[in-house]
Amino acid sequence: MFFNSLLTSGIEFDEGDDYLEFRFRLLNAVMLIGIVCTTLFVAFDLSAINGLGPWQLLVTGIDGITTLGLLILLRGRKNWYVVVAWVLLSINFMTFISVLVLVVNDELRVIWLYVNLVAVYILLGGGRPTHDRDLDGRHSGR
Repeated sequence: MFFNSLLTSGIEFDEGDDYLEFRFRLLNAVMLIGIVCTTLFVAFDLSAINGLGPWQLLVTGIDGITTLGLLILLRGRKNWYVVVAWVLLSINFMTFISVLVLVVNDELRVIWLYVNLVAVYILLGGGRPTHDRDLDGRHSGR
């Protein structure tokens, strides 16, 4: 039950809000995975297991802290979905560009840009919802 609430930001969705609930779950899952991964990258760098370099360490730390803040901001606020999704995906895109430039010894770094494109499509523009209400529950008149 706790994990379900964590993925839906503690929001109760109506019966016709399946698509919106899916997007909330995906956004929260992306943020949780991002927080775990950035924490691991920072910990590995600080323990000298895998060095990121000073600039990439800073960028990765900012990404993780921002993602944690966005996760907290979205909690219980359905109408903040679009803003949180745009900020998260923009921050991640900038982080991936930074990785592309600063972490030259990682041959798979370009893959993250393509993963981000898929997330943008699903979270922000992957089709119309099956209901006619806006994110805040009002009738959109479509």
